[in-house]
Parts: sequence; C-alpha cells; structure tokens
Amino acid sequence: MPARALPLEQVAEARGFADGFALRLKHHDIALHNRAAPVEAVARAVFDSVETARVEALGSRGYAGITENLESALDVRLRADPITRARNRDEVPLSTALGLMVRERLTGLESPAIAAPGLALVREWIESKTDLDALAYALDDQKAFQGLARKMLQELELVEGDQVPEESDEGGSEDEGTDEQQQDEGDEGDDQGEDGQGEVEARGEQSEQQNEESDGQEQSDESMDDIDGEPGDDGEEGMQPVRPNRPFADMGGAFDYKPWTTQFDEVIAATELCDADELARLRGYLDQQLVHLQSTVSKLANRLQRRLMAQQSRSWDFDQEGGVSSTRRGWRA
Repeated sequence: MPARALPLEQVAEARGFADGFALRLKHHDIALHNRAAPVEAVARAVFDSVETARVEALGSRGYAGITENLESALDVRLRADPITRARNRDEVPLSTALGLMVRERLTGLESPAIAAPGLALVREWIESKTDLDALAYALDDQKAFQGLARKMLQELELVEGDQVPEESDEGGSEDEGTDEQQQDEGDEGDDQGEDGQGEVEARGEQSEQQNEESDGQEQSDESMDDIDGEPGDDGEEGMQPVRPNRPFADMGGAFDYKPWTTQFDEVIAATELCDADELARLRGYLDQQLVHLQSTVSKLANRLQRRLMAQQSRSWDFDQEGGVSSTRRGWRA
C-alpha cells in the first residue's frame, strides 16, 4: 500500500500500477490466455508482454489520464530492465522489445527514450520477420489477437509450427475396424472409465486428508501464540536451530575452499548500485512493509520481559525475629 504523503512522481507511479491492474481485470481473460500461451520460457514472456500491451492500449483509449499514469509506471519498470544496458542484440530481452513495439503500433505513442538505444538494436530484425501492424485490427478480440501473436512467435522462430491432429474419416470407410474391434475398444473404454473414477475418488480422499492435516497445523500454529516460549525453542536439552548463513569461522577444518584466482574479481559498493532517489523510494517501501510488524515486536518484547523476570529469585522466610514484615499477615498478630 502506498503511503499517505507521497511526492508527485511516486503518486503517478502508484496510479499507473493501479490502472494496469484494473485494466487487466477488466479486459483480460486469464483462462483463455493460459490455454493459448506457449510452453517455452522466452516465447511465454513475449506472449505475456504483448498481451499486457493490448490490455493497456485498450483500456487507455480515450483516457489521457490513464495514458499518463501508465507511462509513469512503464518508466519505473524500464529503469531496472536489461534493455537499458544492452550493448548488442543478444543482450536485448525480446519480451520488453516486442512489448514496446506492439505498444507503439496499438497506441501511436513513442517508446521511452531510456529504452531507445536497446530497441534500435532489434527493431530492424523484428520488422523484417513479422508484421506488427496486423495486431491493431484485433485489439478488441483477445482470442483473435492471440492467434496473431502466436503467428508472430512462429515467424520469429520462438515456437514451432502448430501441429494439426489427424482427423479420422467419417461415413464408414474401408479402414474402419470391424464390429468386434469396436466392441473391444468400448470395453477398454469402460475399464478406463472405472479406473478413472477410482482415481478421482482416491484423489478426493487424499485431498480431504490434506485439508484435515492443514486444519490441524493451523490450530497448532494458533495455540503456539499462547505459549510464553519463543517459537522454535526445543528446551535446554533439545536440538538448537542451526543458522544456514553462519560465518566461515564457525565451519570445521574440512571446509577448505579457496578461490582459484582473484584477478577478475569486481567489488562494487552498495551505494553505487542505485541513486539517492531509488534508495529513498526503497526505504519508504521498507517502512511501509514493517508497519504491520509492530504488534509482533510488542508481543516478542513482552515474552522477553517475562523470561527475564522469571530469572529473579524472590522468596519469603516466615517465623523470623527480624526482617521485613508482611502486610498480609500483620492482622494476625
């Protein structure tokens, strides 16, 4: 959630991301998209990026405010995209490049200047392989747009051609099996149906068991909140948790790793990885994420206080001639 007091630049960014989410809910069918999406990683990234360009172009049509907000969000995404640091065509991510080029065709807007050098490395190659102007004719139809996107992926050699399944001839040809063969196939289908039903019932029982186990685990997790002990504490004789990122000094003598050479090592300070504006934005985002942890910190502080108070030894010695008198027992005298 964004903070209540934000600079104007961050307000535009937040509005851009919010508009992008809203447009995707309105103009995008997730089930239809997943059915047509390719399985290859690069092709799937390009397919998703092109669909995002379609949704944003469709939703921002006629709305200047949404267009400006989406441009602000796009600038934020491109700051960390490899296309801004690409020096040759192999370093340019095709998903970003094709998404920007499709955005240009669908909206008529130019791509941000920060991505222009990287986009110029692949623009001529992409335009020589496929026709991006055809996508604008299917802007309002997601299914037709997906067909054109799949064709574009084939032309760019990111996916192989679709294989059309062979359909059997209808009308009683000579290649059809005899009545006995058809009856045998029907019997096999019945057996498979019974086996499939058994598998469905077995999966249903397994899912019920998993739900019961998850409910029991949730109840045990809720009961842990009422225990004064810290989570993960197995007692004095129990096994103590081992920190995976412990320092090298704590490791045994068998761990004798040494680098082969340090000639090509590069040391970059953390302050050089991003500018001051980025640090301020990340710091604000971190503070927002820690707001809901204040109650947890208070609970842990109370547990620590009870642990420390339990270490104090306090007792009363009765029937003594001197000492501190008890106000609760004074009335008996």
